[in-house]
Amino acid sequence: MQGVTTAPSVPEQRRRFRIIHRFHPLYDQEFELVQYRRSWGTAYLDYQDKAGKHGSIPLEWTDAECADAFLEVSCNRSYFRVEELLRLVELVESLRGCKEDYAQHVKLNLSDK
Repeated sequence: MQGVTTAPSVPEQRRRFRIIHRFHPLYDQEFELVQYRRSWGTAYLDYQDKAGKHGSIPLEWTDAECADAFLEVSCNRSYFRVEELLRLVELVESLRGCKEDYAQHVKLNLSDK
């Protein structure tokens, strides 16, 4: 099955990566990439250090994943993107309209009796 993959969308040419998770003991160190893989829905990088020791780390703890522009700009200060908030406003307005329609329906039915 050519063209179908479960691997993350990271450039194939990239053979080295850096750990960017601030609390990881290997923070800011660079490693040789062995392979990309997925396990239980999480993408991992298998790597080899300078001593030849192998390890594994979640992809999102590295600089190998393409950065999310929103997260870069917001510095994780916001839980929602503008598009998500606009969709929420639309949802609330549509629910408010449904409530008003229902209230009008009940009012008409009660006035008939």
